[in-house]
Amino acid sequence: MGTGSVIDSAIESVIDTPELAVSAEKFPKWFVMTVMVLTGVVHLWFWNTILNLTVTVNGEYFPSHSRLSDVLATVFQACNIAAFLITNTIGALRPWLNTVAGVVYLVASVCLPLVLLMPETPRYYCWVVLVGVFGLVSGTQQVHHFAIASIYPTGHTTALVSAGQGVGGIVSYGLCMIMVQAAKLSPMNCVIIQMTLGFVWATCSIIGIALLSSQQSVQDSGERQRLEMEAYVAENGKPRIQDWIQWVPLVNTFYSFLSSYLVFPNIGPFKWPMRDDNQVNVVMGLSQLGQVLGRSVPNWSIFIVSLKTTSISNAVKTVLIPVFVVTAVNNNTVFNSYWFQCILLFILSFSEGYLGTLGLVHSAISGKDIYAKWKMATFSTGALVIGVGVGLWVSPLIQKAAKI
Repeated sequence: MGTGSVIDSAIESVIDTPELAVSAEKFPKWFVMTVMVLTGVVHLWFWNTILNLTVTVNGEYFPSHSRLSDVLATVFQACNIAAFLITNTIGALRPWLNTVAGVVYLVASVCLPLVLLMPETPRYYCWVVLVGVFGLVSGTQQVHHFAIASIYPTGHTTALVSAGQGVGGIVSYGLCMIMVQAAKLSPMNCVIIQMTLGFVWATCSIIGIALLSSQQSVQDSGERQRLEMEAYVAENGKPRIQDWIQWVPLVNTFYSFLSSYLVFPNIGPFKWPMRDDNQVNVVMGLSQLGQVLGRSVPNWSIFIVSLKTTSISNAVKTVLIPVFVVTAVNNNTVFNSYWFQCILLFILSFSEGYLGTLGLVHSAISGKDIYAKWKMATFSTGALVIGVGVGLWVSPLIQKAAKI
């Protein structure tokens, strides 16, 4: 049976097979769903905060570092990838990961406003280090939480975590715009407010995941898996990667994010001709809206299409890359019109959120047993962060080649 047929049959049954899933009888469905969405919000909350406030913070606190946003993006994604490699090596389902990563997250969040009180030179280096810490924590949390979601039977739990990431992005962006544009708050006050909210979200997430992980059925499932694996290894040796890996959903996840970050945000909208900052704010807001909608749609089974359809859609999405480049270099009336740019960016963001989440869901449900399910969830998270990182790092080469 091929990869596509394995996953498509799994889609039809969702994750209702008792021997492949843990029981969720201890907590109501709404609680599990809330915790999963909240964990997604936490993953990228401070990265979104720092990214959204970069222009405001740069002008007042980092006047000598005009390319700070590029440095921060590079550091954050490199640490995301490093966290994936480390967490995958030590084991993504280890319960102490939630506590350790959570505590580091809380301590780092408190340091955000404190760093801004330093003199400029140490402030710059400490700010970069702090972003690196958030990158490590974010990567660890994503791998750990997606692995937990992959073995939970409450619907498409993996899609809930992805939807939470989209919710965190749009809430963080909207809040930043209100504080900076409407309330005219200082960068320090903006950081303090975002820090407080992030601290609250993270605390609730840590407690929620700890409760879910502590229930007896999850512990029994983990113990059963450990004993089964020990018996299997004793008889057959360590499982080979080709015995459980499904490459197509991993490639779909990787390419969905790669194709977006090759052109966003470095080419569009930052290199697009726009009349004022308000237009940039609107299209960035549309991008966040497209993300949260795209990531949320797969939570309804009717919108989870087959693996083949997902692969074809990813291939079609490639067309958006040259369109983004042409919009930046061409003076055509249509390409440079504001309405066209809004529609284009929304389509890119929606397709990234939707197809990327489908890749995560297909990966999680493709496993034939619990071991395969959480290993695939771990690898799909790695495909996500590597896709984003490679896209951001290759984007300058596209700009240079196109003379943007």
